[in-house]
Amino acid sequence: MSIVPPMGNTRWVRSSADGPAVGETVSLHVGRLHAPFGDIPVVYFHDFGLDPDALLDGAFDGIFSAITSTSYPMLVARLGGTSQWATSDVVGASGWVDDVLTWAVAQPQLLTRSDRVAVVGVGMGSLNALNWAWRNPGKVLAVALIAPIVDADAFYADNPSLQASINADWGSGAAWTAALPDIDPMHNLDVIRPFAHKMGLCYGDVDTQIDGA
Repeated sequence: MSIVPPMGNTRWVRSSADGPAVGETVSLHVGRLHAPFGDIPVVYFHDFGLDPDALLDGAFDGIFSAITSTSYPMLVARLGGTSQWATSDVVGASGWVDDVLTWAVAQPQLLTRSDRVAVVGVGMGSLNALNWAWRNPGKVLAVALIAPIVDADAFYADNPSLQASINADWGSGAAWTAALPDIDPMHNLDVIRPFAHKMGLCYGDVDTQIDGA
């Protein structure tokens, strides 16, 4: 299988059902300039309620085309489900993110790296991306957060409509609250600061879910 996109397209896309686990679909976006064997991957952390198939509808084409045009392959996975709020089975050692990177390394058409990684996170995905990054600071090339959740406690309080999903993911609201010291960026500034110069944040001043302050 060629990884070079057809003429007229900015990138080649493979939506694969043979991801790192049963039911874990992965979309792989590869730009024209991609040189196989050793490129640094970009892992895309999706927002609440989305999956790779939904992301192929064109709404995120600008992001994917911009990144893949620089030659970096982009991996978009469900990362264990569409409602995942920084639990250890997503961001911890040997969690879903690590599984996706292991899968990418093993693809004969790609053979990308896993020792250096860039991450892009949107909404819920920004919390996952940041949690994974501070657990793997030596691997972090860059971090881009869109509609970033940088105060998880405040986000929970400000969004009662999402509390049931967060509680279900963690087992209860009490479990979420107990986990905040480990997952809330505001509690982990000391481990974020060493790679803060590699981070970029983009938020909307009329965002109804995330307070720009």
